[in-house]
Amino acid sequence: MRGELRPVAEKLDEQQAVLLQLLYEKRQQKASNWSTYLSTLPNSMTGHPLMWEKASVVAYLGDTIASNTLLDAQSTVRKDFEKLVAAGAESILPNLTLSEALWGSAVIASRGFRLRDLNGKGGNIVENVFESDGRAVGELALVPWADLLNHSPHVGQAGILHWESGSREYAVLNADSEYRIGEQVFDSYGQNLSPIDAFIHYGFTK
Repeated sequence: MRGELRPVAEKLDEQQAVLLQLLYEKRQQKASNWSTYLSTLPNSMTGHPLMWEKASVVAYLGDTIASNTLLDAQSTVRKDFEKLVAAGAESILPNLTLSEALWGSAVIASRGFRLRDLNGKGGNIVENVFESDGRAVGELALVPWADLLNHSPHVGQAGILHWESGSREYAVLNADSEYRIGEQVFDSYGQNLSPIDAFIHYGFTK
């Protein structure tokens, strides 16, 4: 993380710190070391559930667990925005807006990875991205190009992106099966990914 961000990031949790850096790098445009990757991100995330107005959430989802979970997620984004402001983010992101925070949060929700290390016993991943109770595990990261892969529920644990064993410099994705030339390659967004998690994070249902 850039030195100028550290005094603010130290006051934030992991999700908020990643959001801070994403918004900072986006504002840097071509001056950012991540400009090539940032140019692949959509300028608008209006179709993502986190961006829905409350009236749309109620109209589409009614009084359901999915509706309440989405509203809670949207409330968390607003609290993250307030925390950024309270931590002094506007000193490096002047005139920071909730719309920016919503955009960044939708990008992280739909493209972020929770990276784990290998357990050293046959090369299997220690844990899935989502535990059976819905908790996300691992270190939150945006991984350029890896986020272009689509999810398949048929991909096993080997197809979950993870840290190179003993390293925090490289992320590794092993093929879950053999692919023919020209065949679409899939990864797994998590073996315990629930329909609600799939919808709120990625905008689709299994």
